[in-house]
Amino acid sequence: MLLATDTGQSLYHPLLMLIGLLATIALLILAGLTRRRNKHRNKWRHRSVGLFAGATACYTYGLLRTFRLETGYHNCTYERYGQFDGFRLPELVSSTDSLFPISSVCSWKDGVTIDIVPWYVNPALIAFLAAATACAATAVYQGRNGRHMRTDKENNI
Repeated sequence: MLLATDTGQSLYHPLLMLIGLLATIALLILAGLTRRRNKHRNKWRHRSVGLFAGATACYTYGLLRTFRLETGYHNCTYERYGQFDGFRLPELVSSTDSLFPISSVCSWKDGVTIDIVPWYVNPALIAFLAAATACAATAVYQGRNGRHMRTDKENNI
Protein backbone atom coordinates (compact mmCIF):
# COMPACT_ATOMS: atom_id res chain seq x y z
CA MET A 1 0.00 0.00 0.00
CA LEU A 2 1.38 3.41 -0.93
CA LEU A 3 1.17 6.40 1.35
CA ALA A 4 -0.91 9.34 0.26
CA THR A 5 1.00 12.44 -0.77
CA ASP A 6 -1.76 14.85 0.24
CA THR A 7 -3.29 13.89 3.57
CA GLY A 8 -4.97 17.25 4.10
CA GLN A 9 -2.91 18.00 7.22
CA SER A 10 -0.41 20.78 7.69
CA LEU A 11 3.27 20.17 8.27
CA TYR A 12 2.84 21.36 11.84
CA HIS A 13 1.42 18.02 12.98
CA PRO A 14 4.66 16.00 12.79
CA LEU A 15 6.61 18.97 14.15
CA LEU A 16 4.26 19.33 17.13
CA MET A 17 4.48 15.59 17.82
CA LEU A 18 8.28 15.74 17.82
CA ILE A 19 8.29 18.81 20.08
CA GLY A 20 5.81 17.11 22.44
CA LEU A 21 7.90 13.95 22.62
CA LEU A 22 11.11 15.89 23.30
CA ALA A 23 9.38 18.12 25.87
CA THR A 24 7.99 15.08 27.69
CA ILE A 25 11.41 13.46 27.87
CA ALA A 26 13.06 16.72 28.99
CA LEU A 27 10.44 17.31 31.70
CA LEU A 28 10.78 13.76 33.02
CA ILE A 29 14.56 14.15 33.19
CA LEU A 30 14.14 17.53 34.91
CA ALA A 31 11.70 16.04 37.41
CA GLY A 32 14.20 13.31 38.25
CA LEU A 33 17.09 15.76 38.60
CA THR A 34 15.20 18.19 40.83
CA ARG A 35 14.00 15.32 42.99
CA ARG A 36 17.49 13.96 43.58
CA ARG A 37 19.12 17.32 44.13
CA ASN A 38 16.49 18.80 46.46
CA LYS A 39 15.29 15.82 48.44
CA HIS A 40 14.09 17.73 51.47
CA ARG A 41 13.41 21.13 49.98
CA ASN A 42 10.35 21.91 47.94
CA LYS A 43 8.71 18.64 46.88
CA TRP A 44 5.89 20.45 45.11
CA ARG A 45 8.25 21.72 42.43
CA HIS A 46 9.20 18.29 41.10
CA ARG A 47 5.60 17.10 41.44
CA SER A 48 4.55 20.02 39.24
CA VAL A 49 7.22 19.22 36.65
CA GLY A 50 6.17 15.56 36.62
CA LEU A 51 2.52 16.50 36.11
CA PHE A 52 3.43 18.88 33.28
CA ALA A 53 5.33 15.95 31.73
CA GLY A 54 2.13 13.90 32.00
CA ALA A 55 0.19 16.71 30.30
CA THR A 56 2.65 16.91 27.42
CA ALA A 57 2.61 13.12 27.06
CA CYS A 58 -1.20 13.14 26.97
CA TYR A 59 -1.27 15.93 24.39
CA THR A 60 1.34 14.15 22.26
CA TYR A 61 -0.73 10.95 22.36
CA GLY A 62 -3.77 12.91 21.18
CA LEU A 63 -1.71 14.40 18.34
CA LEU A 64 -0.51 10.94 17.42
CA ARG A 65 -4.12 9.79 17.08
CA THR A 66 -4.94 12.71 14.74
CA PHE A 67 -1.86 12.21 12.55
CA ARG A 68 -2.56 10.63 9.16
CA LEU A 69 -0.32 8.71 6.81
CA GLU A 70 -3.29 8.25 4.46
CA THR A 71 -6.10 10.51 3.35
CA GLY A 72 -8.91 11.36 5.74
CA TYR A 73 -11.20 9.03 3.79
CA HIS A 74 -8.97 6.01 4.40
CA ASN A 75 -8.41 6.74 8.10
CA CYS A 76 -12.06 7.47 8.83
CA THR A 77 -13.39 4.52 6.87
CA TYR A 78 -10.97 2.16 8.57
CA GLU A 79 -11.85 3.54 11.99
CA ARG A 80 -15.58 3.02 11.40
CA TYR A 81 -15.69 -0.19 9.34
CA GLY A 82 -12.28 -1.80 9.77
CA GLN A 83 -11.70 -1.73 6.01
CA PHE A 84 -10.73 0.71 3.27
CA ASP A 85 -13.08 -0.62 0.61
CA GLY A 86 -15.57 2.07 -0.36
CA PHE A 87 -18.12 -0.18 -2.07
CA ARG A 88 -21.64 0.08 -0.65
CA LEU A 89 -20.47 2.34 2.17
CA PRO A 90 -21.93 5.77 2.94
CA GLU A 91 -20.00 8.73 1.57
CA LEU A 92 -17.57 10.53 3.89
CA VAL A 93 -18.70 14.15 4.09
CA SER A 94 -15.87 15.72 6.11
CA SER A 95 -12.82 15.02 8.19
CA THR A 96 -11.73 17.89 10.44
CA ASP A 97 -8.91 18.16 12.97
CA SER A 98 -8.55 20.45 15.95
CA LEU A 99 -5.45 21.03 18.08
CA PHE A 100 -7.33 22.19 21.19
CA PRO A 101 -9.41 20.43 22.22
CA ILE A 102 -7.65 17.60 20.42
CA SER A 103 -10.04 15.96 18.00
CA SER A 104 -10.24 14.36 14.59
CA VAL A 105 -13.93 14.21 13.67
CA CYS A 106 -15.22 12.20 10.72
CA SER A 107 -18.76 12.77 9.39
CA TRP A 108 -20.64 10.56 6.92
CA LYS A 109 -23.62 11.23 4.71
CA ASP A 110 -25.81 8.85 6.76
CA GLY A 111 -25.40 11.15 9.81
CA VAL A 112 -22.80 9.16 11.74
CA THR A 113 -20.02 11.21 13.33
CA ILE A 114 -17.04 9.72 15.17
CA ASP A 115 -13.98 11.18 16.84
CA ILE A 116 -10.78 9.21 16.29
CA VAL A 117 -9.16 10.67 19.42
CA PRO A 118 -10.19 8.63 22.50
CA TRP A 119 -12.70 10.31 24.80
CA TYR A 120 -10.35 10.36 27.81
CA VAL A 121 -7.50 12.39 26.23
CA ASN A 122 -8.96 15.90 26.68
CA PRO A 123 -10.25 15.40 30.27
CA ALA A 124 -6.92 13.82 31.26
CA LEU A 125 -5.05 16.75 29.72
CA ILE A 126 -7.17 19.24 31.69
CA ALA A 127 -6.70 17.22 34.90
CA PHE A 128 -2.92 17.04 34.44
CA LEU A 129 -2.71 20.78 33.76
CA ALA A 130 -4.91 21.69 36.73
CA ALA A 131 -2.94 19.48 39.12
CA ALA A 132 0.39 20.76 37.77
CA THR A 133 -0.76 24.36 38.16
CA ALA A 134 -1.91 23.71 41.74
CA CYS A 135 1.44 22.08 42.59
CA ALA A 136 3.34 24.97 40.98
CA ALA A 137 1.29 27.51 42.94
CA THR A 138 2.00 25.60 46.17
CA ALA A 139 5.72 25.55 45.33
CA VAL A 140 5.74 29.29 44.72
CA TYR A 141 3.81 29.92 47.94
CA GLN A 142 6.26 27.84 49.96
CA GLY A 143 9.25 29.47 48.27
CA ARG A 144 8.06 33.00 48.98
CA ASN A 145 7.19 32.34 52.59
CA GLY A 146 10.42 30.44 53.15
CA ARG A 147 8.72 27.76 55.17
CA HIS A 148 8.22 24.08 54.81
CA MET A 149 4.73 22.63 55.05
CA ARG A 150 4.83 19.73 57.47
CA THR A 151 3.48 16.37 56.47
CA ASP A 152 1.51 14.02 58.72
CA LYS A 153 4.62 11.90 59.18
CA GLU A 154 6.61 14.89 60.43
CA ASN A 155 3.79 15.87 62.80
CA ASN A 156 3.79 12.32 64.25
CA ILE A 157 0.14 11.78 63.42
